[in-house]
Amino acid sequence: MKKIILVATFFLAFTSFTSINAQWAKTYYRSPDEPATYLEQAYSIQQTSDGGYVVAGHICTWQDGCQYYYFLVLKLTSGGDIEWQRGYEEGVARSIQQTSDGGYIVAGYTASNLGGPGDLLVLKLSSNGDIEWQRRYEGGGASSVQQTSDGGYIVAGYYYISLEEYPYESIDYWVLKLTSSGDTEWQRKYGYGKSSLKYVNSIRETNDGGYIVAGSYEFYTAYWILKLSSTGDIEWQRGYGEGVARSIQQTSDGGYIVAGHALVLKLNSNGDIEWQRGYGESSACSIQQTSDGGYIIAGTTIAFERWHSDESGFWVIKLNETGDIEWQRAYDREFWGEIAYSVRQTSDGGYIVAGNANAHGTREADDIMVLKISSNGDIDPSCGNFVLESNAISSYTSHTPVETNITPQNTNITPLDTNISAQDTDLITNLICEGLGDEGGDEDNDDGGPFGCFIATAAYGSPLHPHVETLRNFRDRYLMPSKLGSKLVKLYYKYSPFFADLIARHKVLKIAVRINLLPFVVFSYSMVHFGPVITVVMLAFILMVTILLISFFRRKLRRAKAKDPKALAS
Repeated sequence: MKKIILVATFFLAFTSFTSINAQWAKTYYRSPDEPATYLEQAYSIQQTSDGGYVVAGHICTWQDGCQYYYFLVLKLTSGGDIEWQRGYEEGVARSIQQTSDGGYIVAGYTASNLGGPGDLLVLKLSSNGDIEWQRRYEGGGASSVQQTSDGGYIVAGYYYISLEEYPYESIDYWVLKLTSSGDTEWQRKYGYGKSSLKYVNSIRETNDGGYIVAGSYEFYTAYWILKLSSTGDIEWQRGYGEGVARSIQQTSDGGYIVAGHALVLKLNSNGDIEWQRGYGESSACSIQQTSDGGYIIAGTTIAFERWHSDESGFWVIKLNETGDIEWQRAYDREFWGEIAYSVRQTSDGGYIVAGNANAHGTREADDIMVLKISSNGDIDPSCGNFVLESNAISSYTSHTPVETNITPQNTNITPLDTNISAQDTDLITNLICEGLGDEGGDEDNDDGGPFGCFIATAAYGSPLHPHVETLRNFRDRYLMPSKLGSKLVKLYYKYSPFFADLIARHKVLKIAVRINLLPFVVFSYSMVHFGPVITVVMLAFILMVTILLISFFRRKLRRAKAKDPKALAS
């Protein structure tokens, strides 16, 4: 029996680095100083290749209205701690994506305030937030950016028409295709001319090399979807229902999913409606198809149990493939105006959500709020009444597509010379609540006792131990993205707590597991910090040295035996 326990313990120690991610909720803010206060907002978030997250938004100093906007980019660890943070001149960052070289592409607009038109701004950043190149286009702004399959970038936003008699009253869709170095391949605007308002909120490359674009037209009265070719020509265009389309993505069947204010549409590849739903007094800002074929949506709602007349909640809803609600959650700080702007499924099957929360009880002090939630929207029972059930009701709608007949027009805006520099910002982190998951247990309890946790944490006595963090980083970067890694995670999650509890109660087992884990800690550290190539070279070198040493001692033993076999035998 003892042998079975030791073998099982060793096996589970071997797989301990595949443990489940913890969930958490954090805010990021600058402490308000009189007479000015600060508003921080996040509009875009994405999981990065190292298992952490990158966030884009803005910082605004408030004095009788927002003044002094700054592009803001945060790089977070997998646990939500800030690795680095940068501000970039005056402006608002609306969209960010990690690029194939490990850096980032960021797009938004410049503005000292929101009272008039700014300029469209695109920054290419290195992996640590330094600017590699920058482009600024006068008379507009960007809402969405994506790296394309050819290594370039597609940018979408809005273009102000210069009409002296109609200042700022004519705004068209604006799409620019850039090369990998930021040069303009083509640029087009799509609109009627004077007295029209058309805002792009989302653009994505499609599997045929073209693009799908979503926004609104005619003073926000309807969704407007354009399917473009690879050169910006319109393949089809449709208006739908009422409201503003804020997010669009091509789905696995070649169609499209669209979400915005009050309406979610599932379209086929030609733009015809397959199904359409409304979800009560709610508004969606971001939608993504999930690995199970359903959809995850983030936005805001007043349909939850702690609603007051001047309050809205940070809202996430999971739909199945036909638009039925699987679950919905509101995440509420009991203050005004909370809204989730961006959601993405993470490599462990959960979700990362970013937006803003009015965490100080005043209208002049918004904070960035980021949630790492489980696959069912929960964080942990310890979060108390922060996680709430919302009660938005799915309803069928009956909108029909309206054909539009906009002709694209070429624009010839030349990028302006800019000299934006990166500046360190000083946001601080506040933990709202945390579900420790596999990193649970009492940090100070090193004498045993039930941890309710997993093997690595039980062996090292704390979720904050550097070796646990090393194993966690290896898991996030190399194991979770693979199917095999995900299966091991599920297996480990099912069977590990029993053995973790056993280890936590016996100091001898703790020591034994630590010894067995050490090679995997070293291997994980090398993979995370030096990469697979150097790690393989190091392992090959160690293996070669080991073989040479074994061979050397074997030869020495044979020689000693040949010289004096009786002495050796004795």
